[in-house]
Amino acid sequence: GPHMAAQKTELEQHEALLHQARQYRQQTKARQQWLEEMQHDYSGFVQGVKEVLKARDLLPGIHGAIVELIRVPDRYETAIETALGGAMQHIVVDSEQAARQAIHYLKTNGYGRATFLPLDVIKARALSERERAAIDRHPAFVGIASELVEYDRAYRAAIAHLLGHVIVTADLKGANELAKLLHYRYRLVTLDGDVVSPGGAMTGGGAAKKTASLLSRNRELEMLSAKLQEMDETIARLERAVAAKRHELAEQEAQAAALQE
Repeated sequence: GPHMAAQKTELEQHEALLHQARQYRQQTKARQQWLEEMQHDYSGFVQGVKEVLKARDLLPGIHGAIVELIRVPDRYETAIETALGGAMQHIVVDSEQAARQAIHYLKTNGYGRATFLPLDVIKARALSERERAAIDRHPAFVGIASELVEYDRAYRAAIAHLLGHVIVTADLKGANELAKLLHYRYRLVTLDGDVVSPGGAMTGGGAAKKTASLLSRNRELEMLSAKLQEMDETIARLERAVAAKRHELAEQEAQAAALQE
C-alpha cells in the first residue's frame, strides 16, 4: 500500500545518502594519503634539507626541520610563515658536532646545503622588559611570534632564536607605529604578511598564492584525520539506519504476502 511505498522511498533516500557519504570519505582519504606521501618524501623541502631528513637514521642528533617541530594556529599562519621564510627548513640538531657531521655528509655526497640550529649553543633572542612594556598595550600588538606557536619545550631556544624578536601586528599602520616605539630595531610582521624590517624598510603587497605551504600541509593533515573520524561515525550511523529500514520493509512485505495468501 501507500505506506510501504513511502517507506521504500525513504529507504532509497537513505541508501543514496550512504553512497554519497562513502564516496566523499574515499575522496578525503585519497587527499590524506597524497599529503602523507608528500610529507613522507619531504616534498617541498630544498634538496640539502630533504637529504638530511631522509638520512635521520644514519646521522646522529637530528631532531627535524622547524616546520615539523611547530604547530601554528590558523590565524597566525601567514604571519609566522612570513616571519620564518626559509628558516622554516632550518634543521634542529643536538649539537655543533651533529651539525658538522650532517654538513660533512652533504658535502661528500654533493647534496646541496642546509642550515642547522645546534641546541647546545643556539641563543634565544628576546625583547627587553622595557621594550616589551613599550608595545604591550598598543592596540595593534598581536604578540611575539615565538609565543604564538606551539612546540616541545626542548626546542625553546631554537624557536626563540628565530622568532623571539619578531613582533606580530594586526596591520601595517600598527607595525609602523610599533617599529617607531622600538627604534626600528626589530622585525615586525602583520597578520597579512606585510613586513617592517629593522631599520624601517617595508615589504608587502598581494600575497602570491603559493601552492600549499609546508605549514598548511601539516595543519590540513590534522584536520583531515579529524574529518575522517567524523565521516566514519556518520557512515556507521547511516548503515545502521539503512539496515533497520531494510529489515522493517522486509517484514512488512512478508506480512503483506501472508495476508494475500
